[in-house]
Amino acid sequence: MRRNLYLILFGVLFLAACGGGGTPAPTADSSGPTTQSTSASVGETPDLAATQAAQPTVEQEQRAFGTDEPPLPIPGTLDASTNIDPEAGLVFDSIQLERTGGVAGQTLTIEVKSDGTFTRDGVPGNISPEQVTLIDNLIDQLNFFGLEGVFVAPGTSADVYRYQVRVSRAGSARMIQAQDGFTPSELIQFFSLLSSLGAPTQ
Repeated sequence: MRRNLYLILFGVLFLAACGGGGTPAPTADSSGPTTQSTSASVGETPDLAATQAAQPTVEQEQRAFGTDEPPLPIPGTLDASTNIDPEAGLVFDSIQLERTGGVAGQTLTIEVKSDGTFTRDGVPGNISPEQVTLIDNLIDQLNFFGLEGVFVAPGTSADVYRYQVRVSRAGSARMIQAQDGFTPSELIQFFSLLSSLGAPTQ
């Protein structure tokens, strides 16, 4: 009997040493959903590609702030290739030039029509068909109806000449304003030609 008691005691101790009396380890339950934590720890490096993808591009920022439009030319220069004039080659109907300012402060008004008649400060006159063709060619060379540019500036002296030119042709019209110091040579040639019509000879 004592021998049997020793055997039972030995068996209990053996099971205790093998962990039989401890808390059972958790096992995966295939029948339930498995939840994984997606939060990053304090020392974890974020995904660089995902961060860059979330940031807006330069083009997106420009569109958001309305800055994706191309800039205008530098003041005093013109861009004659921006828009194509579909009516190039047609003769103008009329041109009005008004020049103000200058040291004398006198206003000059010129109006010329395609038939060669013109007025200079209300005084009538005529130009030749060749002069009409020359003026019309300058309009096409300038791409007057399609050119872009900045030809005026605020805060300039009252002594400089200021120009306002309006060209009518084929039912449409275009007006351009300019002033000395911000007028490119191509426009100066056009303004000088118009200003010379009917001018008194020295």
